[in-house]
Amino acid sequence: MIKAITLDLDDTLWEVRPTLINAEKTLRSWLADHCPDITPLLANEGMFEIRKQLILSQPELLHRVSEMRTRVIELALIESGYSHSWSRQAAESAFEVFLEARHQVTFFPLVIDVLEELSRTFRLAALSNGNANVYRLGLGKYFSFGLNAENVGIGKPHRAMFEQALERLELNPDQVIHVGDNPDDDIVGAQKLGIHTVWVNPDQLDWPSDTPRPSAEIECMEQLPDSVALINS
Repeated sequence: MIKAITLDLDDTLWEVRPTLINAEKTLRSWLADHCPDITPLLANEGMFEIRKQLILSQPELLHRVSEMRTRVIELALIESGYSHSWSRQAAESAFEVFLEARHQVTFFPLVIDVLEELSRTFRLAALSNGNANVYRLGLGKYFSFGLNAENVGIGKPHRAMFEQALERLELNPDQVIHVGDNPDDDIVGAQKLGIHTVWVNPDQLDWPSDTPRPSAEIECMEQLPDSVALINS
């Protein structure tokens, strides 16, 4: 019997691209107002080069997206002539501006209704490779906990995140369903541990022929309760 449901966040509960575009614009506007000497770097996309070099030197930051973005801002400020100590403080303030905007999401239709319905019967947990926080999003009352690549140390599809979720839930894999949009990170990652899976596929893409199919497939969150009931039966 299914006891818990783990859910991906970005592109599962909301579309992440417009959210990140808006957050990036908000960040750049704040930097231009508060740190005007960084404007040339913003104009010629110099921060992307700083990010590229930072990942080459510290690839582990790929799993710590908040730290990576803060560090990129800090290095860009230093390169723009600001002191090291001031740059660190300003980078932390700038990242908080970004993070606030990053949590201004538009949920897919009926997401809140579905979470409320499912949370009455099942324990819910969020598993994300990003830095969205269900409590900051106002979803905390539906979720028992949230895990992300930053606090686990590595992201999906690595088994560590799924294993930590199972440990905290105190459940076996066959008692849990994982829901997500990414065939590799979400579906294959969960399948390797024996967790049931629901693939969120709004664009009706073809499933990779060389990969075991998910337990269920849905086009929208409204269909999730029925899929959970089918798996549970």
